[in-house]
Amino acid sequence: MTSSPLPAARSQYLLDLLAQLPDPRKRRGPRHAMAGLLAGGIAAVIAGSRSFAAIGQWAADAGPDVPGALGAARGPAEESTFRRAFALVSQDLLDRVLGAWLYARRCAPAAGW
Repeated sequence: MTSSPLPAARSQYLLDLLAQLPDPRKRRGPRHAMAGLLAGGIAAVIAGSRSFAAIGQWAADAGPDVPGALGAARGPAEESTFRRAFALVSQDLLDRVLGAWLYARRCAPAAGW
C-alpha cells in the first residue's frame, strides 16, 4: 500500500508538533527519532494501514524519499519499532498534537495546503 508523500510544509509542521512530545525511551545506542517514527505511522494510517504490520510494510514500500521527508533519517523502521514507539508515547499528548495538526490543516487557507 503506497501513497504520495505529504508536501514538505505539511509534514514539517506535523514533525515540529511531534518533536514536542517527550521521548520516553532510554538513551542507548543509535535509534530512530521518535517524531519520525510517529510521523511515519501517522502517514501510513492516513494511507490506509490498519495494523502495525501494515504500517511497517507501508514504510518499507513508500520509497527512499518518504522516510526522510517524515523525519526518519535512518530509513524505514520495522513493524516492531513502530509498535514499541506507539506503546510508549503518551496517548493523551499524541491525541492533543494530532488534534492541533488537524485543526491547523482545517483552518489553513486552501492555497497553502
